[in-house]
Amino acid sequence: MEEVPVGIDPGWNVHPGKARLSHTQTLGKEKDIEFRSIVGTIR
Repeated sequence: MEEVPVGIDPGWNVHPGKARLSHTQTLGKEKDIEFRSIVGTIR
């Protein structure tokens, strides 16, 4: 169970933009690793 600050309704204690950015960055890193394993280093 998570405590929510006084005056904040449950469900509004997370910043949607930050959560999306974090997910997008993780997804990008995973795709970069997969791409490099398939293609290798191009020079």
